Amino acid sequence: MAKKVWAWLVPLIIVIIILAIVIPLSMKPTAPTTKEPIKIGAVLGLTGPMAGLGEQFKNGALLAVEEINKQGA
Repeated sequence: MAKKVWAWLVPLIIVIIILAIVIPLSMKPTAPTTKEPIKIGAVLGLTGPMAGLGEQFKNGALLAVEEINKQGA
């Protein structure tokens, strides 16, 4: 009885492994079709006791956006 189970179980496992490798390789990545701007949001404390840090984080994020846009990414 055990030999009958192995007779179909081993080929089945081999097929599953092959499919698990072949299917992701056959999928082509798709590039975005539109050139819409990417929107990024942040939750920052701009008032109250965290205002000092919030302003610094906001300025850092704006600087990063400027640098990324200059590179054309």
